[in-house]
Amino acid sequence: MTGAGLPTRRLFFACWPTPAVRAMLCRETGARVRHCGGLPVAPADLHLTLAFLGQVDDAQQAALVAAARRLAVPDFSLALDRYGWFEAAQVLWLGCREVPAALARLAGELAGQARAAGLQPDPRPFRPHVTLARKVRNPPDLAPPRMLTWPVGDFALVESLAAPAGLRYRLCRRFPDSG
Repeated sequence: MTGAGLPTRRLFFACWPTPAVRAMLCRETGARVRHCGGLPVAPADLHLTLAFLGQVDDAQQAALVAAARRLAVPDFSLALDRYGWFEAAQVLWLGCREVPAALARLAGELAGQARAAGLQPDPRPFRPHVTLARKVRNPPDLAPPRMLTWPVGDFALVESLAAPAGLRYRLCRRFPDSG
């Protein structure tokens, strides 16, 4: 609920991989995830967050959807070529050494739209990554992986749902608009 008592949903914008990209991510990172002893992210939940929005009411969501529909989404390739570890959060991730300009621009525009809708997106610098495992028990091997290429041509609005086994995600809408 917002301060005004309106119902809200916990939302974020993300690059949402195709089934083929998900399969590639799982196949290429599975051994590293198993070695770290953490809880692997479910294949269906793999994504790259562009802008975390937090609790969003219906009016804010409508404004964000309208703004996202107006954004030009250039096709680009994301070269996932480095592992990382957020030690305090015990998270293993896969990211990119060089952030494509189109990706940085898209993330910045979405964060700007969130602020225009009255939200406060995450103030930390954009650090694109795909979370692979949580609650990592063993320090992960951060040797560079074989480079994985993710062709990106769209993004999604996603809802974060609390579940007994942890967070799960529900795809709300893809942009460019899928209907």
